[in-house]
Amino acid sequence: MSKITSSILGLGLLLTSVFTASAQGDKAAIMARKQVPILCYHQIRDWRPKDSKVAKDYIIPVAAFKAHIKMLADSGYHTVLPDQLYDYLTKGTPLPS
Repeated sequence: MSKITSSILGLGLLLTSVFTASAQGDKAAIMARKQVPILCYHQIRDWRPKDSKVAKDYIIPVAAFKAHIKMLADSGYHTVLPDQLYDYLTKGTPLPS
């Protein structure tokens, strides 16, 4: 399993556990927190000649991915770890700035 695939699966598990925790905790408090954008890239690799048009909708070439990440960083966005997001959503722990 690739790092990207395992990261996406980890994010899915994180979100599932957040909503499970919210069922036990204060849903309104979680929903009232400032939203955190989450990006999902299915495949980060250069297109191959055999890739279909549909497949290309789910593939982002490496250079384009790097440009996306640079634009986000230049705009003040940064990454947070899944545990940091979970703690923010369920406990109100401040996110790193």
